[in-house]
Amino acid sequence: MRKVIFALALILSVGFIGTQVQAYHGGLGWGHGVAASPEQQKFLTETGTLRNELYAAQAELNAQLAQPKPNEAKIRELSCSVADKQVALALKAREYNLPAHGAGHGLGHGSGYANCGW
Repeated sequence: MRKVIFALALILSVGFIGTQVQAYHGGLGWGHGVAASPEQQKFLTETGTLRNELYAAQAELNAQLAQPKPNEAKIRELSCSVADKQVALALKAREYNLPAHGAGHGLGHGSGYANCGW
């Protein structure tokens, strides 16, 4: 009886650890152990500069927001810049029939982020 319980516990432990490792590494999704398709690679290459600009603008926006007395005009400007870059990235993703994550997905967000005039 002890051997059966031990064997069952061992099997369950190995199964549980296996699912946790798979979940930790993102499963079989794009960018996690699965090679990008030629279309995905072309998209990543073409949008590298735009994505870097987006990350830089987002970091600058986060820094402004963290200030004790944030500059509202600068925050509005950076918010519009981030939103514009997100929409541009989403439109480029649409050209390649790739999912557009984040802002701009479906372009159905009303007046946009921070009322940037869309």
